[in-house]
Amino acid sequence: AMTFAKDLLGLGFPTLILFLRQFSPWFVFWKKQNGCAMVSRTEQYSLILFVVVAGGVITLTGFWWNILIFWLLPVLTVLVAVFRLRSIAEHRCLKNDHELTATRTVIPSLLERALIAPCNVFFHLEHHLYPSVPFYNLGALHNLLMNDEIFRTRAHIVKGYLNPRDGLIRELTSMPGRTA
Repeated sequence: AMTFAKDLLGLGFPTLILFLRQFSPWFVFWKKQNGCAMVSRTEQYSLILFVVVAGGVITLTGFWWNILIFWLLPVLTVLVAVFRLRSIAEHRCLKNDHELTATRTVIPSLLERALIAPCNVFFHLEHHLYPSVPFYNLGALHNLLMNDEIFRTRAHIVKGYLNPRDGLIRELTSMPGRTA
Protein backbone atom coordinates (compact mmCIF):
# COMPACT_ATOMS: atom_id res chain seq x y z
CA ALA A 1 0.00 0.00 0.00
CA MET A 2 2.86 2.37 0.82
CA THR A 3 4.48 1.71 -2.55
CA PHE A 4 1.26 2.60 -4.37
CA ALA A 5 0.94 5.76 -2.27
CA LYS A 6 4.47 6.74 -3.31
CA ASP A 7 3.57 6.03 -6.95
CA LEU A 8 0.49 8.26 -6.70
CA LEU A 9 2.66 11.04 -5.26
CA GLY A 10 5.04 10.76 -8.20
CA LEU A 11 7.88 9.17 -6.22
CA GLY A 12 7.82 5.94 -8.26
CA PHE A 13 8.45 7.67 -11.58
CA PRO A 14 12.28 7.39 -11.46
CA THR A 15 11.97 3.61 -11.06
CA LEU A 16 9.63 3.45 -14.06
CA ILE A 17 12.09 5.47 -16.15
CA LEU A 18 14.91 3.06 -15.28
CA PHE A 19 12.71 0.16 -16.37
CA LEU A 20 11.41 1.77 -19.57
CA ARG A 21 14.77 3.04 -20.74
CA GLN A 22 15.57 -0.36 -22.21
CA PHE A 23 12.54 -0.14 -24.54
CA SER A 24 12.17 3.53 -25.43
CA PRO A 25 13.84 4.96 -28.54
CA TRP A 26 14.54 8.13 -26.53
CA PHE A 27 17.04 6.26 -24.36
CA VAL A 28 18.79 4.46 -27.21
CA PHE A 29 18.66 7.51 -29.48
CA TRP A 30 22.41 7.76 -30.10
CA LYS A 31 23.49 4.35 -28.76
CA LYS A 32 25.32 1.88 -30.93
CA GLN A 33 25.38 -1.87 -30.63
CA ASN A 34 28.09 -3.83 -32.44
CA GLY A 35 29.02 -0.65 -34.31
CA CYS A 36 25.48 -0.12 -35.66
CA ALA A 37 23.03 2.53 -34.52
CA MET A 38 20.12 1.06 -32.55
CA VAL A 39 17.79 3.73 -33.96
CA SER A 40 17.95 4.52 -37.67
CA ARG A 41 18.56 8.06 -38.95
CA THR A 42 14.99 8.13 -40.24
CA GLU A 43 13.68 7.28 -36.76
CA GLN A 44 15.98 9.87 -35.19
CA TYR A 45 14.77 12.60 -37.56
CA SER A 46 11.16 11.50 -37.11
CA LEU A 47 11.43 11.76 -33.33
CA ILE A 48 13.06 15.19 -33.52
CA LEU A 49 10.47 16.40 -36.04
CA PHE A 50 7.66 15.14 -33.82
CA VAL A 51 9.00 17.01 -30.78
CA VAL A 52 9.48 20.24 -32.75
CA VAL A 53 6.02 20.09 -34.36
CA ALA A 54 4.23 19.06 -31.16
CA GLY A 55 6.07 21.72 -29.16
CA GLY A 56 5.20 24.33 -31.78
CA VAL A 57 1.52 23.42 -31.85
CA ILE A 58 1.30 23.35 -28.05
CA THR A 59 3.04 26.72 -27.83
CA LEU A 60 0.89 28.34 -30.54
CA THR A 61 -2.33 27.10 -28.97
CA GLY A 62 -1.26 27.92 -25.40
CA PHE A 63 -1.98 24.37 -24.23
CA TRP A 64 1.10 23.97 -22.01
CA TRP A 65 -0.95 24.12 -18.82
CA ASN A 66 -3.39 21.50 -20.16
CA ILE A 67 -0.51 19.23 -21.19
CA LEU A 68 1.05 19.50 -17.72
CA ILE A 69 -2.19 18.86 -15.82
CA PHE A 70 -3.95 16.35 -18.06
CA TRP A 71 -1.00 14.41 -19.48
CA LEU A 72 2.26 14.87 -17.58
CA LEU A 73 0.81 14.76 -14.05
CA PRO A 74 -1.12 11.50 -14.69
CA VAL A 75 1.94 9.99 -16.41
CA LEU A 76 4.07 10.79 -13.35
CA THR A 77 1.54 9.46 -10.84
CA VAL A 78 -1.45 7.32 -11.82
CA LEU A 79 0.23 5.63 -14.79
CA VAL A 80 3.14 4.49 -12.61
CA ALA A 81 0.69 2.95 -10.11
CA VAL A 82 -1.23 1.23 -12.93
CA PHE A 83 2.01 -0.17 -14.41
CA ARG A 84 3.00 -1.47 -10.98
CA LEU A 85 -0.41 -3.10 -10.44
CA ARG A 86 -0.28 -4.79 -13.84
CA SER A 87 3.30 -5.95 -13.26
CA ILE A 88 2.30 -7.53 -9.95
CA ALA A 89 -0.76 -9.09 -11.57
CA GLU A 90 1.26 -10.55 -14.41
CA HIS A 91 4.35 -11.85 -12.64
CA ARG A 92 4.26 -11.94 -8.83
CA CYS A 93 3.59 -14.85 -6.46
CA LEU A 94 3.33 -17.58 -9.07
CA LYS A 95 4.34 -21.23 -8.88
CA ASN A 96 6.34 -20.94 -12.10
CA ASP A 97 6.73 -24.71 -12.33
CA HIS A 98 5.33 -24.86 -15.86
CA GLU A 99 5.00 -22.40 -18.73
CA LEU A 100 1.27 -22.14 -17.97
CA THR A 101 1.96 -21.02 -14.39
CA ALA A 102 4.82 -18.63 -15.14
CA THR A 103 2.50 -15.64 -15.63
CA ARG A 104 -1.19 -14.79 -15.22
CA THR A 105 -4.09 -13.82 -17.39
CA VAL A 106 -6.43 -11.47 -15.56
CA ILE A 107 -9.96 -11.24 -16.93
CA PRO A 108 -10.92 -7.67 -15.95
CA SER A 109 -14.26 -6.02 -15.42
CA LEU A 110 -15.32 -3.44 -17.99
CA LEU A 111 -14.13 -0.62 -15.71
CA GLU A 112 -10.76 -2.33 -15.10
CA ARG A 113 -10.41 -2.87 -18.83
CA ALA A 114 -10.91 0.87 -19.42
CA LEU A 115 -8.71 2.14 -16.58
CA ILE A 116 -6.06 -0.52 -15.94
CA ALA A 117 -5.73 -2.91 -18.86
CA PRO A 118 -6.65 -1.52 -22.28
CA CYS A 119 -5.73 -3.13 -25.61
CA ASN A 120 -5.98 -6.70 -24.30
CA VAL A 121 -2.84 -6.42 -22.15
CA PHE A 122 -4.64 -8.58 -19.57
CA PHE A 123 -4.12 -11.62 -21.83
CA HIS A 124 -0.56 -11.74 -20.54
CA LEU A 125 -0.16 -15.52 -20.40
CA GLU A 126 -1.32 -15.81 -24.00
CA HIS A 127 1.13 -13.07 -24.96
CA HIS A 128 3.99 -14.98 -23.32
CA LEU A 129 3.04 -18.20 -25.06
CA TYR A 130 2.59 -16.55 -28.49
CA PRO A 131 4.38 -13.17 -28.46
CA SER A 132 3.94 -12.57 -32.19
CA VAL A 133 0.13 -12.50 -31.96
CA PRO A 134 -1.05 -8.88 -32.24
CA PHE A 135 -3.01 -7.43 -29.31
CA TYR A 136 -6.27 -7.36 -31.25
CA ASN A 137 -6.14 -11.15 -31.74
CA LEU A 138 -5.29 -12.09 -28.14
CA GLY A 139 -8.97 -12.53 -27.20
CA ALA A 140 -9.50 -14.98 -30.06
CA LEU A 141 -6.28 -16.79 -29.06
CA HIS A 142 -7.51 -17.02 -25.45
CA ASN A 143 -10.84 -18.49 -26.59
CA LEU A 144 -9.02 -20.98 -28.82
CA LEU A 145 -6.67 -22.01 -25.99
CA MET A 146 -9.59 -22.44 -23.59
CA ASN A 147 -10.75 -25.33 -25.82
CA ASP A 148 -7.56 -27.17 -24.87
CA GLU A 149 -8.02 -29.16 -21.65
CA ILE A 150 -4.40 -28.75 -20.50
CA PHE A 151 -4.53 -24.97 -20.91
CA ARG A 152 -7.98 -24.72 -19.34
CA THR A 153 -6.96 -26.72 -16.24
CA ARG A 154 -3.37 -25.52 -15.74
CA ALA A 155 -3.34 -21.91 -16.97
CA HIS A 156 -3.19 -19.29 -14.24
CA ILE A 157 -6.31 -17.18 -14.85
CA VAL A 158 -7.98 -14.89 -12.30
CA LYS A 159 -11.15 -12.81 -12.53
CA GLY A 160 -10.31 -9.16 -12.13
CA TYR A 161 -7.55 -7.03 -10.69
CA LEU A 162 -9.50 -5.54 -7.80
CA ASN A 163 -12.19 -8.20 -7.34
CA PRO A 164 -11.99 -9.05 -3.61
CA ARG A 165 -13.96 -12.29 -3.95
CA ASP A 166 -12.21 -14.32 -6.64
CA GLY A 167 -9.73 -11.95 -8.26
CA LEU A 168 -6.10 -11.00 -7.93
CA ILE A 169 -6.52 -9.15 -4.61
CA ARG A 170 -8.01 -12.24 -2.98
CA GLU A 171 -5.30 -14.47 -4.42
CA LEU A 172 -2.43 -12.28 -3.24
CA THR A 173 -3.84 -11.59 0.23
CA SER A 174 -4.78 -15.23 0.93
CA MET A 175 -1.28 -16.59 0.31
CA PRO A 176 0.58 -18.05 3.31
CA GLY A 177 2.56 -15.37 5.14
CA ARG A 178 0.33 -12.56 3.82
CA THR A 179 -2.28 -10.66 5.76
CA ALA A 180 -5.51 -9.35 4.29
